[in-house]
Amino acid sequence: MNSKAVIAKRKQLWLRDHNIEQDRAFRMSIASFLTSEQGESMRKEVRANPELMIELFFCIVDKEQQTMPFFLNTVQRELIDIINKDIELYNQGKKHHLKYLLLKGRQAGMTSFISAYQLARAITQKNFQGYTMADNADNTEAIFSDKAKYYFDNLPDLIRPSVKYSNRKELDFSKEGGKG
Repeated sequence: MNSKAVIAKRKQLWLRDHNIEQDRAFRMSIASFLTSEQGESMRKEVRANPELMIELFFCIVDKEQQTMPFFLNTVQRELIDIINKDIELYNQGKKHHLKYLLLKGRQAGMTSFISAYQLARAITQKNFQGYTMADNADNTEAIFSDKAKYYFDNLPDLIRPSVKYSNRKELDFSKEGGKG
C-alpha cells in the first residue's frame, strides 16, 4: 500500500459520499496503518514528501464553511513541484537556501497550502521552522489560528505530536513523548 493509492481512495470516498464522519474514520484507519509495523514504507514516503500528509490527513473549511478533506489543487501542486526540485538542488549543494516569498493573488489556496505544508514538515522533520507573514500582525495571527491550528487540531490522535507549548503565534512540539 502506498500513499498515492490511499489518497486516491480517500478522494473516491469523498466524491461519492461527501461524508466527513466517514472521512474521519478513514483517516483514523490510515493513521493506525501508518503507525504500525506494516506502515514503515508509507512512513518513509511521507517523511520524504510531507505534502502527502496533507492529502492523507488534513481537513479544510471550504467557502461554504463546510469541513472537507484537503486535496491539493493545480496551483498548489505546481508550487510543491518547485519546492521539491529546490530541495533536490539544495541536497546536491547546488542551492544554498530554501526561502520563498510569494506575492499572491486571492483564491488560489496558497495561504491554506503554505500553512498545511509547514505543519506537515514540522511533524515529519526534526528542527523544521516555518514562518508566515501577512500584511499586518492581526492577519498573520488569523492565518495561524484559522489554518495551521485547525489542521493540527483535526489530525488523528495517533499522529498528532505532543505540544510543548502553543500560543497565538507559535506551535512547538515536544521532543519527548510525541505520538507521531
